[in-house]
Amino acid sequence: MMPALKRALSICGVLLMLAGCGAGNSSAPSSAQAQETDTVGLSLFGLNYTDVPIGIFYVNGVWGGNSTPYAAGLSTAGSIGLPAKWHPGIKVKVQWRDDLLYDQDKDALTTAEVEVPRYGKIYSGYLLVAFLPGRKVKVYASGVGPGHKDAPDGLENPGEFCLKQPGCDEWYDSGKPPREGHY
Repeated sequence: MMPALKRALSICGVLLMLAGCGAGNSSAPSSAQAQETDTVGLSLFGLNYTDVPIGIFYVNGVWGGNSTPYAAGLSTAGSIGLPAKWHPGIKVKVQWRDDLLYDQDKDALTTAEVEVPRYGKIYSGYLLVAFLPGRKVKVYASGVGPGHKDAPDGLENPGEFCLKQPGCDEWYDSGKPPREGHY
């Protein structure tokens, strides 16, 4: 190819690339940009306040991992979006299987539709999924984790919670089956 033609094609390529980059610099937000500000992405964070391991859990079909007894997730597994501004009626579907349910039916899941309590502005944070005795579950959208002074509902770290419960720390290291009323 002739050098002049190569140079002309290169210049045209650069101009096309620059034109494409400039197209997104409009002062009015695109619909994609507007949608981004309408939701907040939250990492799923499991909290287990029971004697029984949670083998698996999902929120709105998104895998959230698992959690040992009286443990907070050591990492986050999935994430979901919630409206950036809280309003009444926000709900999520939580599905999970603890080890007792697994022993009965390896494919069964406990399912609950859970209302998300009021939350303020969150720039980055978690959907805290708290598993409680009686196969109950609560969720909280929060910019901080359990044990933080601003944690919703005064949520404690599950391990700290266990230490405050009579007999929990002795049970934890005993290898005994779950205690009545703690699953």
